[in-house]
Amino acid sequence: LTIGGISATVGVSATTGAITITATSPMTVAENMSTAGAITLDALETNDAPTFADVLTVNAGVTVNSTGADVTLRAGDDLTLVATSVVQSDTGAVTLRAGFGDLDDSGALNLGGTVNAATALTLSAVGDITIGLLSVPGGTITITADFNANGTGAIIDGNAGTNNLDAATANLSAATGIG
Repeated sequence: LTIGGISATVGVSATTGAITITATSPMTVAENMSTAGAITLDALETNDAPTFADVLTVNAGVTVNSTGADVTLRAGDDLTLVATSVVQSDTGAVTLRAGFGDLDDSGALNLGGTVNAATALTLSAVGDITIGLLSVPGGTITITADFNANGTGAIIDGNAGTNNLDAATANLSAATGIG
């Protein structure tokens, strides 16, 4: 499923109410999404090893933004925010999960873009989490690589030493390393 890419207009927009999109995957967000309600995007898991195609990708230059509620993105395998993409909740939390409903022991978060939240940011993956800029001023960032305790999963600096985290509190957990 590709969200957008048909014309130069916004991919999905709502002045009120939630946006919920579920696909048997993969899912690509190719144009901006915006609403005052919650946004939930799910690329559902299948047992597709060794292909691991249950991915959710937010393309470069694309913004997924809720102005009044939470944003949740979940992929059965990998979840990727391409550089210059933005996932944001102006008033609530952001949750990003790779390996959602895991059936094939695969799921990495590749966050080349920016993630902004007002209250909390939760990142979890079966495997590695590569982080870019994460911002929750005054809030909490929780990052869990290896959430299914399979012995794999590191938290990796994805922007070469530039400050990655802006939060009052950060809780980090990984099976194979942080840094």
